[in-house]
Amino acid sequence: MQTAPMTFPDWKESTRLLEEAAGPPTAEQLDLAATIGLRYVGEPRVVFAAAIEAWLHPAIRQEQPKPATGRQLSFLDELGHEHEVAGLSRSVASAWIQHYLSVRTARALNELQLSAGDLIDQEHRHVDPTTGQLRVWFQKQTVSSIGRNGLVYFRGGNGRCGWPTQLRHHDTSQ
Repeated sequence: MQTAPMTFPDWKESTRLLEEAAGPPTAEQLDLAATIGLRYVGEPRVVFAAAIEAWLHPAIRQEQPKPATGRQLSFLDELGHEHEVAGLSRSVASAWIQHYLSVRTARALNELQLSAGDLIDQEHRHVDPTTGQLRVWFQKQTVSSIGRNGLVYFRGGNGRCGWPTQLRHHDTSQ
């Protein structure tokens, strides 16, 4: 069995994988859900997978899944989540968060259309703990590759990377 590479030379495959996970469930997921009595109500693939696991959790673990945390629910609200949150499990809340962030990442990759060798500016933000003042600055980077999850890696190694939502094309006129 051949595994897919962990990084790609441009934005296309990462975007395709992110959009696929944000799409509808697989036929296998729908069949499994029907078999166990879980109703599909329009969740994206990654969320439906977590819902199946949460549904089966009591039978497998002999306990109820942990409820979503207040921080998860607050973050979902910030992300514009409009679905019912009452009774949401921690794993399903995490899947919804992953979904929304993946959609944002795919959208940013589609807009930037990055490839290895592209010059970009990476936005950095820091809030001074004593004054509360926000400092924003940009650092020029060169794209090395793009991960399956949309994370953009930079030349120089040592884990240098950034999310495409924090990147913009470098203005070479400056």
